Amino acid sequence: MGKNKPTGNVGPIGIINSKSGVIFGWEKIDFPKLKEQIEDYFCERFIYSIKKNGATCLRVEKNEQNDFDYTLTLPGGRVSLELTEYTRPVEKGSPYIDKENKILNVYTEAENILKTIKNKCHHYNNVNGVVHLLVYVTHWSFSVADISIAIVKHWLMKEPPIFENVFFYEPLDENEGNLRVLYPSTAEYVLLNPEEYKENTCILFSPAKMMFSFNGEN
Repeated sequence: MGKNKPTGNVGPIGIINSKSGVIFGWEKIDFPKLKEQIEDYFCERFIYSIKKNGATCLRVEKNEQNDFDYTLTLPGGRVSLELTEYTRPVEKGSPYIDKENKILNVYTEAENILKTIKNKCHHYNNVNGVVHLLVYVTHWSFSVADISIAIVKHWLMKEPPIFENVFFYEPLDENEGNLRVLYPSTAEYVLLNPEEYKENTCILFSPAKMMFSFNGEN
């Protein structure tokens, strides 16, 4: 019997025609409930995304516990894939209860993402063979600004992780998502100065707050 794992709310905003006017509707992704099924979901989305970008994956194998999550057979050989979810640290309660717009410090956000990656590095310490890490999100307020991604890329290029590749995946709808490579990256990120962005912030707009009609009704 698998173990339930909580997830957040994310998905596209759609336009709905109703008798009272045109309103916005939040089309939330219906994630699986069990931890193993959630991992399967994101592994499938990852494979779908890399194939769209021209990669070939010949086979996907789910591994037993106490091993990396999946083994992928690629044209160049077999690689391991480990998954981990990115959530922001909270003092108490669930990290998925955000309903208000969020104003975030982009430097702190980059630090949180780096900590997530380093926790996985410390968990395995050393790895044999080729291992990729996929970091994914399930909640709208964990979407990440481009500059935070750039800062993480800088840090990982300066201090490489144990993983050959590190990916970050944000689902857009049931099938499509934004897959970004955090490591390795191009030399331009080594020249970036994260200290310049310590005071920068970004705002994430809550989809729940966008549910209004054009005629002013909530």
